[in-house]
Order: sequence, then structure tokens, then C-alpha cells
Amino acid sequence: MKFAHIADVHLGLSRRIVNTREEDVARNFEEAIRKSLSEGVDFILIAGDLFDSSRPTPQTLRQAVRVLDLAREAGVPVFAIEGNHDRTHRKSSAYALLEDLGLIHLVGIRGESVENEYLRSEPRDDAYLVYGKVGDVTIKGMKYQNAPWFKRNDLKDIFRPDGKSILMLHQGIEETIKDVESQYSVGELALSQIPEGFAYYAFGHIHTNYFTNVGKAYLVYPGSVERTSAKEYSRKVLIDEFGKFQVFRGKPKGFVIAEWSDEEGIFVPSFRHLKTRRFYSIKARSMPLGLLRDVLRKVSSELKVGAEDVVKVTVEVEKTSNLDFIKSLFPTEFIDVEQRVVLREERIAGVEGVSLEDFFSKEEIAVLAALFEEEPDIEALVPAVLREFSVKEPEENEEKEKPEPQKGRKKEEPKEKSGEEGEGRKKKPDRKGSVTLDAFLKGGRV
Repeated sequence: MKFAHIADVHLGLSRRIVNTREEDVARNFEEAIRKSLSEGVDFILIAGDLFDSSRPTPQTLRQAVRVLDLAREAGVPVFAIEGNHDRTHRKSSAYALLEDLGLIHLVGIRGESVENEYLRSEPRDDAYLVYGKVGDVTIKGMKYQNAPWFKRNDLKDIFRPDGKSILMLHQGIEETIKDVESQYSVGELALSQIPEGFAYYAFGHIHTNYFTNVGKAYLVYPGSVERTSAKEYSRKVLIDEFGKFQVFRGKPKGFVIAEWSDEEGIFVPSFRHLKTRRFYSIKARSMPLGLLRDVLRKVSSELKVGAEDVVKVTVEVEKTSNLDFIKSLFPTEFIDVEQRVVLREERIAGVEGVSLEDFFSKEEIAVLAALFEEEPDIEALVPAVLREFSVKEPEENEEKEKPEPQKGRKKEEPKEKSGEEGEGRKKKPDRKGSVTLDAFLKGGRV
């Protein structure tokens, strides 16, 4: 038994620098499906984010129909779940349309029972757990859920392995995010929350190809089929303030073919590469503009940047400068230049330097740093903010302020002034509940 594991396709993707990204993504999705069929897979899994939006355009839907029809014509079923980009809380979604057309089979927790050649249902409270069935292989899973959902629900109660079982989820795992250079800063669940006993864990959400284990089985992120931002670079270049630079190689893009091993009793994954548009992420520290020009010219030559490549240059500056000359150093029209103003660190004699730690806690600094990322994932930050900065309820012995009754309250008579100006007046107390910035961020009172 053999299957293809694809995730994070992002059909309909559009980016400011390159206006042909949608075609790039559709081309690689088609290549992944064609390669899978050529290798004789029994079924295909799409572990979320087939679309870049929950409301794909008619053109994007046509792309999905055209490519998925290749699998239908070959008689190979496609099982899918919704990711965080394309999930919807509406009754019907783009996935439902594709299912009605016979192009995919949607697994997960659904409001109605579904029974057909490839889907089965089992009742669960007031809903049904709909799962896939191909021969003796069972495919279970569900759409993306945020972190609070996992505090209220236990995956081990919902999903139980049954023979050659696969668990398909679109989630970030805390331990995984710490191991890879991810576009997300926090995960929704931990490895300890994932039920053991499945023969393969087909995950999506992290755009970097990554393998780990749950028990003896593989937990796999195939990564996205195309590079969706500069964070998913082909090469990353870091330039220090003296003009010295280092080049780092990014991970390839593609998908996974997994095959059953009788010897190991699990599905064993193997990565398949897809050709992608090259992305270069270049970050330079503050330096004289003449030196910056010379260094970037060397970087462009060493990287052998081509006309179809994408270049993102981020330069630290001490004051806003004209950096238009940078675009002429790279032989591509797909280039974006960003400057970030930074303050020079200076120390005054006899005065110690001041750092962020003097004003903010570690948790606050982490949130602030995440907010200033190139593409901050606000939804992913919510769990961290709720966890670290939630407002605490007052202690039992803490006196609570009670509002004075409004109705029937007698107007107070003005008090007689004392004979001497200012004599007898009491200093107004500070307002109760006043909050410092640090206390406000932590949700507490001073």
C-alpha cells in the first residue's frame, strides 16, 4: 500500500513582488499530483491549506478542479482536511463543492453521517466522525483548530487507531516549531497530546519539510509545494556591519510518498523534490552606503541571481535613506527593498546602558518581537497572549470596589470653606485601578 502526502498548496496565492505566484503554485500542485500518479499511489492526502483563502476566486477553483480531476480519472481517491487558511465556519465551503463534484473526500467531525465507497461514519455526541477507508487502511483527521480548542478537547478521546491507521491534522506542534525555522512562533498542541498507535501522522501547517516520531511511527510535515514568502528562502544571506557575509541554504520544496513496511509495521515516508522559483532573503546590518553597495554587488554575483528569481533585501539604517540603488545591483524585476531604522547603542560615561529587559518581561518582549515580524501571524499569537497576560481574578480577601447606587442618591451639600485659603482641604487620593504599562500588559493592577 502506498500513498502521497501533500500539504500547504495555497492555490490562489498572490504576492506583491511577483504577480505570477498563482501560476507557480498551480503548476507545482499539478506536478505533485502527476508524480504521485506515476508512482502508482493507492490514494492521496491533502493535509490542509489547499487554498490560500476560504473564499477562492473562480479562477482558483478552476485550477483545483482541473488538477484534482487527474486523480479522479486515474481512479485514485483524494482525502482532505481544511487548514487555517481555507477553513470556514459557514455551512458549505470550497471543499464541500469539490466533494460534491467527486474530486475529494472530506474527513473530520461533521454534522451528518456519510457512507460511500471511501467514507465511513461513527457517531460522536451530536455529530459524526467521518473517516476514509481504502482497503485495510483507515484515514482519520479533522480541520485546523486553535489552541484553546485543545484545552477543552482531548485528541486521545476522539481519535483511536484501528489497524493500518493514519491520523491527518493541520496543526503546529510546540516541539516541532522549536526545531525548524517556522513562519509561526507558537504551536497549538504538544507531542504528548497526540494519540499513539497510528501507523503514520500526516501533518500540514508548517511549510518546512520535517520528520519526527510518535512512538515508532513517523509524524511528517511535507512542507509547502512552493515558496510562499522570503522566510522560505532558497538562500539566506546575513551581512554584518563590517561587510562580511554568510550564506545559508534553505530547505527544498515538495511532497512525500509513504509506503507500507511489513517489517516495521508502519508507513515509511520518502521525500520528493519539486522545482520552485528561487527566493533570496538578504539582511544587512547598518553600515556606510558605499560599503553596502560593494557588498551587495558581491552577494548578487555569488548567488548568481537570475531574471526570474525573487530577492528580498532588508537593511538596518540609523536614519531613513535612499536605497533605490540596491535594485540596480540585482538582475531581476522581482525585488523588494525594506529599511528598518535602528538606534545606535551608545553609552554615556558613568551611565549604564539601558535594555528592553529593564522595561518589559521576557514574555512581553517575545510578543512584541513577533508583532514586528515581516508577516506576523496574529491568530497564532492569541494563545500566547491569553496564556501569559490573562487578567487575574481578585483574591478572596481582596476588597472589591462597589459602585454607589445612582437612584435616590441625595445630592451632597457643599462644605463650608475654612477661613484660610487651602486650609482644611484634603489632598485628592490617586485614582484607584491606575495601571502602569508593564502591569497593563500583564493584566494586573498596581
